[in-house]
Amino acid sequence: MKCLTDQKGDKATFLRKEGTLHEEMITWKDVPKDYLPVILTCNGNVVLITIAYSEKELEDQTIELKKAQLTHHAIIFRIYTVATAAIENITNSLQE
Repeated sequence: MKCLTDQKGDKATFLRKEGTLHEEMITWKDVPKDYLPVILTCNGNVVLITIAYSEKELEDQTIELKKAQLTHHAIIFRIYTVATAAIENITNSLQE
C-alpha cells in the first residue's frame, strides 16, 4: 500500500481525470486487469491518496474506512480504479 498526501490538490485532480469513480465500495474482483484501486480520503484538514496493490490491502483499507466513518462523521472518501501505468506516472512525478 502506498499513501501520498495531497496538499496542492494535484493528485485529486489526477484521479478525477484518469480514474473511474465507483459509487460504492469495491472488491478486488471489481478491479479491471492492469488497474489498481486508489482511495481518496478527506477528513477536513488532510487529503490522503492510498493505492492498494493487493486484495489484502484493499480489504484492510475498506475496513479502516468503515471504522472511521462510524467514529468520525466528517470523513469523506472516494474510490477510483486507475490504470497501473497512469499510477506509476503520478507517483513518480509528484513524490513528496
